[in-house]
Amino acid sequence: KDEDHYLIWFRHEKIRTEINMHRTISACHQGATDEPLPVVFAEDAVVDTAAYWDEVDISFMQSLDKMIQKAVVIRALEQERSTENLQSAHNELEMITFTLSHDLKNPLSTIKLGLQLLERDHFLSTELLQKWCATLGDSVRYMEQLINNTVELTRVHGTAYTKERIAVQTLIPRIMEEAKLQFQNSACTLSVGILHPICGEKGAVRQVFANVIGNAVKYSTQAVEPTITISSKIVEDTVWYTISDNGIGIPEAEIPRVQDAFFRASNTKGFIGTGIGLALVSRIMRRMGGEVRFRSVPGEGTQVTLVFPKDCGQP
Repeated sequence: KDEDHYLIWFRHEKIRTEINMHRTISACHQGATDEPLPVVFAEDAVVDTAAYWDEVDISFMQSLDKMIQKAVVIRALEQERSTENLQSAHNELEMITFTLSHDLKNPLSTIKLGLQLLERDHFLSTELLQKWCATLGDSVRYMEQLINNTVELTRVHGTAYTKERIAVQTLIPRIMEEAKLQFQNSACTLSVGILHPICGEKGAVRQVFANVIGNAVKYSTQAVEPTITISSKIVEDTVWYTISDNGIGIPEAEIPRVQDAFFRASNTKGFIGTGIGLALVSRIMRRMGGEVRFRSVPGEGTQVTLVFPKDCGQP
C-alpha cells in the first residue's frame, strides 16, 4: 500500500565543546555556609547532538519519501501484472495441453484403425484402398495443421512487431486466390471497395488477412453464389477493414467465444479446422495495437472488422 514504508534518516553524531562555569567545594569551605563558593571555568564535551535540521533538509526528505513511495507502488503494480501474466500463461499452457491431447485422439485413432485394417487385410479393393489412403492423408494433414497452429499461437506471445505503412491492394487478391484453391471454392467471388493503407508488420498483417479471408471462403462453400466483400474506412485515428461473407454464420450466443483458442462454433461440423485461426488473429491484432470485432447471422453470413491504428507510432 502507499503508506507501507518508513524513511529513517540518521546523521553522524557531532561532538562539540562548550565552556561552562562550575562552583567547587574545597576542603576549607566544607563547613562554611556564609562565604560564596569559588567558581571554575572548564571545557565540557557535548555529545548526542547532530547538525541542525533546516527547511532544506526537511524538504529534501519529503521529496525523497515521495520518490520511494512512487517506486514502491510501481514495483508492486509490476509484480502484480507479472503474477497475472504468469498465471495466464500457466492457464493457457494447461488449456493447450488438454486440447491437443483431446483433439489429436480422433486422427490418431483413425490412423491406428486404418493401419490395422491394412495389416489384417492385404486384398482390399482399389476403391476401398483409395478411400482409406485419402482418410489417412486427411488425418495426418489435420494433425500437422493443429500442431503448426498451436506452435504459431504460442509464438505470438514473444513476438515484437516493427510496424510500417502497408498497402494491401495487391496482397488481398493473392490471399483470396490461395484460399479458393485451399478450400476448393472456385465459384467464390471477391468484391473490393476502398482499401486504405494500414500500419503493421507485413508478415503479421498477411497472417491476419489469410486467416479471416480463409474462413470467409471456407464457410461460404455451401452458398449458392459465394461472395466475399472487403472494404475499409478511416474512423478518427484508426483504419477499419471489414470482411463480409454470405456463409453459414455464427450462432449469436457463441460470438463472444470465437476468439478463444480451440473453440469452434456448433454449426461448423463438416468443415475442417482447429479453432485456432481467429484466436491467432485476435492476439496478433492486440500486439499491433488493434482489435477484432464480429457481427453474424446464422445462415446469412459473417462480418469481421479489423481495427488497425492509423498512426504507425502507436504501441
